[in-house]
Amino acid sequence: MFSDPFQRYVRSGIKPGLRRIRLLLKGMGNPERKFLSVVVAGSNGKGTTAASLHAILMAANLRAGLFTSPHLVTVCERFRIDHMQCSARALIDFERRFRTLCLDVGATYFEVTTACALWLFAKEKVDWAVLEIGLGGRWDACNVVNPELSIITSISKEHTEYLGTTLAKIAREKAQVARPERPSVVGRLPRAAERAMRSELGKIGALPCWLGSDFNIDAVRLSPTGTRATLSDGKGTLNIRTSLLGQNAILNSGLAATSFRLLCARGRVRMQGSISAAIQKGIRSVDWPARLQVVQSRPLTVLDVAHNESAILELVADWKRIWPGRKPWVVIGLLEGKLSPRIGKSLSDLTRNLVVTRPGSPRALDAVRLQRCFEPYFDDVRIETDVKRALKSAQKSAGARGAVLVCGSHYLVGTVLEEYESLQPDWPKLTLRR
Repeated sequence: MFSDPFQRYVRSGIKPGLRRIRLLLKGMGNPERKFLSVVVAGSNGKGTTAASLHAILMAANLRAGLFTSPHLVTVCERFRIDHMQCSARALIDFERRFRTLCLDVGATYFEVTTACALWLFAKEKVDWAVLEIGLGGRWDACNVVNPELSIITSISKEHTEYLGTTLAKIAREKAQVARPERPSVVGRLPRAAERAMRSELGKIGALPCWLGSDFNIDAVRLSPTGTRATLSDGKGTLNIRTSLLGQNAILNSGLAATSFRLLCARGRVRMQGSISAAIQKGIRSVDWPARLQVVQSRPLTVLDVAHNESAILELVADWKRIWPGRKPWVVIGLLEGKLSPRIGKSLSDLTRNLVVTRPGSPRALDAVRLQRCFEPYFDDVRIETDVKRALKSAQKSAGARGAVLVCGSHYLVGTVLEEYESLQPDWPKLTLRR
């Protein structure tokens, strides 16, 4: 695997604010002004929602870019145009061309990768770009664009040192991705977050579209082979299905579908064919790794990047619906700031056996601390600091007829994905136009 050309910017850490990204883009000729965009914010479900809307845009015969974070195996995953993943050479060329500018403005890793995505999308003349907000909303680098529509998937407590310690404060920060007189599609939120979101969107002058009142996703049917539901709004119903597993997968698909309908209704997307057909085709085609992804059948081995309290709770609920009665061995590793006894309590409703490990990150949480936090909830909590050995230990204990669930940090799940070689290495690679 090639070395990440943006690694030199990691030491800059997290620096909220839009000044640096604006200076970067100005020095590049403001590429963000050369295409239409949608931003996707939220605590969980952003990646799946962004990927679903990207797939729908492609199904509508539009040239579409997708920028997501973090990556699982290689930084190239963050940059996609249509079905193509960016090549390593394209990223190296970009970093060399703009290195002096990036260093002069003191850009962070996320700011540089965001600028790279926007420059690449402009260079390749996309019609639309779908951008996943990295942290919060107000000061996130992706919020430098002027989106035609914003999506807010969910709100839970996360990054409290930057976003605030209450759901209301976090909601107000994420609401800042909305724009006056433009639609904001909002998923199901906790009551305190919804009140704050409604208030903030009103101040901004956005046009909110709420799941549960303006549109609904009903008759959800989960299975080990995919998920189905009925999407309904004031204009009728539409049956949608995805090969992705879990209730959140279909809810996120519904957010993407509703967003596309709104863009069409406002004349921002001009369709020659059927809007419904493009939505159904796009959602069916979505392939988004490490979200209840089955990588092995004997033993059943499932990967999921749930790594905070709310995501783990939803993961446990989905497992029970899809594989009722199956008690998996769980392999888990987290980063600093993510440790919570509630994660252990939620997982204890699913299993009594846990293998704790250490993801390959400088911010990885010590496995001993994880063990001590989770021990009260389980019969067996083992430590295996090497991720691959942790997986093998769990699979051996589960046996061929058993099950293993690997969850937690992207660094952990990415290591396992790389082992299975399941990240579609045969994808065509995108090189920049000269």
